[in-house]
Amino acid sequence: MKYFAVLDSNNNVVNTVVVDDEACSTNEAVEGEIYCQNLLGPGTYKQFSVTGDFRERAAQKLGTFDFNKNAFIDEQPFASWTLDVSNEWVAPIPQPNVHEYNNENIGTHWDEDNTQWLGTTENGTNLVWDHNSSTWNLA
Repeated sequence: MKYFAVLDSNNNVVNTVVVDDEACSTNEAVEGEIYCQNLLGPGTYKQFSVTGDFRERAAQKLGTFDFNKNAFIDEQPFASWTLDVSNEWVAPIPQPNVHEYNNENIGTHWDEDNTQWLGTTENGTNLVWDHNSSTWNLA
């Protein structure tokens, strides 16, 4: 099977489709895009690999295709996050590398309103990550 992303006029991925292998003989071939246009109608179609073997990653709805990089880029998770050289979204503060507090595992999530990492222990203790000291503090 061959996988294609359907792009809108701003190169946003609006849908993905699967077609038979005979759609194109090689990856990223224009013949596959033409096959999709003939089968599904006018539009912009870009082939992708579900394993990220080419075009960096699988296309996802709400993501984009960057023609200059020939790569799919996932949807920006938060307004404060920026794209790094590997086309990965990164928070303005690196994700905590400490995953325990008082011998309990911590689940983390990003707090966009306060641009900080928050954590919750297995027993429900709420924490705030102090990136300057690389420690968890009680919230």
